[in-house]
Amino acid sequence: MTIPNFIQIHALHNYTGTLLNRDDSGLAKTMPYGGVTRTRISSQCLKRHWRTAEGMYSLSNIQPDPVRTKELAEAAVMEQVRQQITGIDEELAKAVVSELNTGLYGEKGNDPNSRQPLLFGRSEVDYLSRKVAGVLKDQCNHNQATAAVKGLFDRKAEGDNFAAFRQSQRMPAGIIGAMFGRMMTSDTDANIDAAVHVAHAFTTHGEEKEIDYFTAMEELSGEPGAAHIGETEINSGIYYVYLCVDVRSLVANTTGRPPEEWLKSDRAIAAETAANLVGLVATVSPGAKKGSTAPYGHAKHMTVETGEHQPRSLSGAYRTPSKPELRDALEKLREELECNDRNYGGSEVRRAMTNVPGENQDNTLTEIVQWVRQTVTEGEAE
Repeated sequence: MTIPNFIQIHALHNYTGTLLNRDDSGLAKTMPYGGVTRTRISSQCLKRHWRTAEGMYSLSNIQPDPVRTKELAEAAVMEQVRQQITGIDEELAKAVVSELNTGLYGEKGNDPNSRQPLLFGRSEVDYLSRKVAGVLKDQCNHNQATAAVKGLFDRKAEGDNFAAFRQSQRMPAGIIGAMFGRMMTSDTDANIDAAVHVAHAFTTHGEEKEIDYFTAMEELSGEPGAAHIGETEINSGIYYVYLCVDVRSLVANTTGRPPEEWLKSDRAIAAETAANLVGLVATVSPGAKKGSTAPYGHAKHMTVETGEHQPRSLSGAYRTPSKPELRDALEKLREELECNDRNYGGSEVRRAMTNVPGENQDNTLTEIVQWVRQTVTEGEAE
């Protein structure tokens, strides 16, 4: 029996004439590897698109999306409060927002430039909204209102406060926090360690880029020619995508129980999350300039494996660049996997899907998704 402590996903994606992830100068992100410049997609970009994707594998199908904002007090909490009660004393509301900002973001919380965007689950926002609404409904004076809100963030106090509420929740930061973690410098007790670890994707070969010269034509002046001339960078490539799911941590983050007790815990949400993530990796494309490049595509190959040993990326397959051909990239990936098995013992259980014409078809995406769901649910892999 193989215990699925980790689930690793390796995928090859092909994109042609796109600009998937830009740097601060508007050019495609790159990285040097093996002495050759590669086009890169940052892990932040990948996670952003997986988090916000809609459809059958959407994470919001599991639990409503949390919010990520620097304006949590006004745009999230007070927005709900204003929907609950009318005739709010605006001066009192302003004092409450100020105290909320301090409690949420720290002593400099009322300076917008000093705030970090916070990830808050819907239950956390709902709790604070209920409490603030209660304060404002009581029509208490300025000092009483600010003292009541300040008390919500007093971690030393016992009873009904925000820290106690958060600790009572299975997933205080929602499914996104359970997967990708949360960091709050103003309240380290609210930090959550990420259960899903995502590498930057990169091309298996050297970058393939072109500067695209484009024009926008003038249609009303009667004068021939372009009203605007510009240029942008576009890229083509085969990208290696790698991520690892720490199943023990994912179960812990979705149940509130310690990681070492994951096999005794309810694994239904973790199973659904891991399964949907596989579907998202295969079918969701990151991309900018959608109107002019249509940056959409599905994985050309995916290997999903699970086991008990420490995970390892297969990025070493491309230290020496592959040819810019899918079959060569796929062959190098298989060689790297075989080499790892030979030297370290291949104890992982795997499923693979190949969408390259002429290649043997192992499994379908639906079959792999179902296998991952079953593996986490049962706590063993076959």
